[in-house]
Amino acid sequence: MYHKNGEVYYKGEAVNSIPFGKGVIFHQNGILEYQGHFENGKPHTRFGVLFDNKGGKLYQGQLYSGAKHGEGTLYHPSAGAVYYTGTFKNNMPHATDATIYNKAGNAMFIGSLVNGKREGMGKC
Repeated sequence: MYHKNGEVYYKGEAVNSIPFGKGVIFHQNGILEYQGHFENGKPHTRFGVLFDNKGGKLYQGQLYSGAKHGEGTLYHPSAGAVYYTGTFKNNMPHATDATIYNKAGNAMFIGSLVNGKREGMGKC
């Protein structure tokens, strides 16, 4: 499977031309985006890593039908520093005891996150 610009998009197992099983997807510039298990064309695994189009790690953790769901770590884009580690629900950080970090690794917020949004006063 290919991007419109001719670069390879997906290499791996497929059922009816839909990614299913082990495979690899690439950004349009050819940089690895994800390598692992697919179901119905979407990343689906207990432990996966998503990369940005420069090769930097964006997310590491559980993926369900292409969404961050379950336990995982989100990274600052192109910085490699941890932004959030904890529970995700439908692609969003979701926890009562969440900590959000800046690029230097200092806590910016400690408190509840519901669907990726701060809830209540929190600390910091």
